[in-house]
Amino acid sequence: MTAGRHRCGVPYTPVRRIRWDVRQREQAARLDAEEPGWVVVYGPWSRRFIAFAAWPVSRGLVVDARTPEELWEAMRDAEMIDAATSGGRA
Repeated sequence: MTAGRHRCGVPYTPVRRIRWDVRQREQAARLDAEEPGWVVVYGPWSRRFIAFAAWPVSRGLVVDARTPEELWEAMRDAEMIDAATSGGRA
């Protein structure tokens, strides 16, 4: 068995970069720009949109969804729950 191109002495082989889920990443970037209270990213491995609360919360607040629309709704729900349980944003 050989170690392939990663073994010592094998010349460098350029590898073509593949940009996965470009449209989804663009959607996440757009939502991130529109939502200053959140950090929004797209996870190509999970294929989900993820939002992290960017305001002080007692415990980490993270929501995720399959689509940007579902994520937006989850963010609104999380904001209402956080406001109700903490007495509003700090």
